[in-house]
Amino acid sequence: MTRTGRWRYPLLERGSGWLGGNRFPEKVAAAYILCGVFLLALTERYIHPVFPGYVDDAIYIACTSVILFLIVRSGVNALSAKEAALRESEDRLARILETNAGGIVVFDAKGVITFANHAAEKILSVERSRLIGLRHDDPAWDMTDADGAPIGHEELPVAKVRTTRMPVYDIQFGVRHRAGANVILSVNAAPLLDSSNEMVGTVASFTDITARKKGEDLRIRKLLLAVEQSPSAIVITDLEGNVEYANHRYALMTGCPVKEAIGGKMPHPCLTSSRRLEEMWSAIRSGKACHGEFECTRNGGEAYWESTTMTPIRTAEGEIANLLWVREDITDRKLVEEGLRRSEANYRTVQEKFRQIFEQNEEPLFLFRQGTGEILDANPAAALLYGCDREELRREGVSLFVPPADLHEFRSAIAAVRPGAGLSIDCARHLRKDGVRIVVSIRANSIRTGDEEVVYGSFRDITARIRMEDEAKHHQAQLIHANRMTSLGTIVSGVAHEVNNPNNLIMFNAPMILAAWEDAAPILDAYHRENGDFHLGGLPYSEMRSVVPRLAAGISDASVRIKTIVANLKDYARQEGPRRVAAIDVNDVVRTAIAILNHEIIKATHRFELILEEGLPPVNGSAQQLEQVVINLVNNSLQALPSNRRGLRVSTRNVPDTGEIEVTVEDEGAGMPPDVLARVAEPFFSTRTDSGGLGLGLSICRSIVDKHKGSLSFESEVGSGTRAVIRLPAVGAGAVRDALASRKG
Repeated sequence: MTRTGRWRYPLLERGSGWLGGNRFPEKVAAAYILCGVFLLALTERYIHPVFPGYVDDAIYIACTSVILFLIVRSGVNALSAKEAALRESEDRLARILETNAGGIVVFDAKGVITFANHAAEKILSVERSRLIGLRHDDPAWDMTDADGAPIGHEELPVAKVRTTRMPVYDIQFGVRHRAGANVILSVNAAPLLDSSNEMVGTVASFTDITARKKGEDLRIRKLLLAVEQSPSAIVITDLEGNVEYANHRYALMTGCPVKEAIGGKMPHPCLTSSRRLEEMWSAIRSGKACHGEFECTRNGGEAYWESTTMTPIRTAEGEIANLLWVREDITDRKLVEEGLRRSEANYRTVQEKFRQIFEQNEEPLFLFRQGTGEILDANPAAALLYGCDREELRREGVSLFVPPADLHEFRSAIAAVRPGAGLSIDCARHLRKDGVRIVVSIRANSIRTGDEEVVYGSFRDITARIRMEDEAKHHQAQLIHANRMTSLGTIVSGVAHEVNNPNNLIMFNAPMILAAWEDAAPILDAYHRENGDFHLGGLPYSEMRSVVPRLAAGISDASVRIKTIVANLKDYARQEGPRRVAAIDVNDVVRTAIAILNHEIIKATHRFELILEEGLPPVNGSAQQLEQVVINLVNNSLQALPSNRRGLRVSTRNVPDTGEIEVTVEDEGAGMPPDVLARVAEPFFSTRTDSGGLGLGLSICRSIVDKHKGSLSFESEVGSGTRAVIRLPAVGAGAVRDALASRKG
């Protein structure tokens, strides 16, 4: 093999010299005959007179020359065949080396490169002509380990092979790419031995694992985040139980800070009984996964129950390297289980008492056969309610007191009661045996009495209550309104739960997307410099280079805004003050709100005006909450516009006489009649219930403005539009009002 990587065949070269060419056997035979003729001539002149017989010698020479010719030709043919086979083998080896996807480099006994294939040239970004002659430990490679730390000469794969005369596998280290970037290689190397088993060089194959290592690092970061945020306490120890890692949940569960846990023993001796310790170490010595539930003590002395699973962490070769401990606080579950055990212990006593309670209860009670509506039993209070005896109720059934028109529906409702699917009827009109109409409320559930599931029904006479309710409907209206306000807390909790779950996912993933982009950006920049601009996501990379970080930051900002809005809803339900109070610029609040609604404004109107008075004094409050108010008011005005030819105006101004800042939203929409205008900010009042309106938007707006010690007023005329005005006290407005009052005085 030459220094440029081309192969040379130093076997029999034909076509040059007397021995070359395709006529070598004939030339050998001719030389032999000439020698024989020369000997015959000498024999005839000097020896023949004494020893006659040169004719026989001539025949002998001719015969042996023919034999010699055949022998030489056979040898030449065999040598040519071997030479052709060797040429073909060497050509095949050269093709294999050149087409191999991995880099292949051959070093001589001194560690100098004598051959490099095309893949090695590509991976290292160095021409083969420059690779040939370089040493394996050339300082220009700037070699490090896979994590970027300097690596010693003895750790290099070629050095290891030369020292041990043994192959090495998957040695990972970094080299400086000739283009400037750092490349991480995975190297396999083996000694080259001659026929006498002497080491004459080293061959090394390698692959570029830079992208794979980055992917592994990203996966490790994801796994670390998942472990840190796990609801279970996770601990990793060595085989002796020395803690190497513990997540935050471990500290919360045990009361031991993570810094204190690192380097300590697992299980923690101050938290664990001697019996539990022995059980744990017995499992550790067995090398198998184990699980158990134990009563433990927190660092402060509080007792609790935990479920612990210990799993060996094995290497790729199957050897146990570490131990993984997953621990969960199951105190609540244990309490429930203890309660269940007590319930089972009391079950028979409860069954015995049930009959007494059933018989002596003052509330009318029925037992129905499950799935049929057939009356199995009724207590004395039930017989008294309907004016008949218990036997009559069992015999006649519900037809005795349910009107015929309602009989089928009532039987079906009772028959449909199953475990987990009860029955609740707030108002049912029945008949007593004497014909008096009564109103009852019914609650029914499936229960077990002995070995049978039955339907247990409670019938309560609410006739007097209904009569009182009919006489005081205006009080009932107030009660309904109060009930709606009470429901607001439940609605807010549901909204917060449903919105926060996907929003938390956005908040978690947006920084990771940005981090991934920052990792990929240097590679894309290098590609851009070498190959020019290219498209990414349908846009030129030169543009996307600055756009993508802004997009990721926008996602994070939007998720923070969602979280703040949900918090505002909770604040409204709890009637609390603003969470973050600071001096804010009202113009900035309005600009932000308009920017959020820009798309909707463009669709709804071609005549939008924004008039902001400069130099406004600041107001104290929450910018996020005031943005929500402006967004709601502008959004309502946009929905009121009958066409995009109608206008919308938003303006701000300072009112020095009152020390207030005014924000006005005026539209040329449909307007509102006086009765609607009077209730426009009332909770749950909406003129768009058919399109999903809840009637909470303006109510929340008024609540927010009230918390900011301001006011929200509306003026409207049917066909002309609506004008909403927010008035907020400016910073120092109290002093202004005092001054005005003193002037008037």
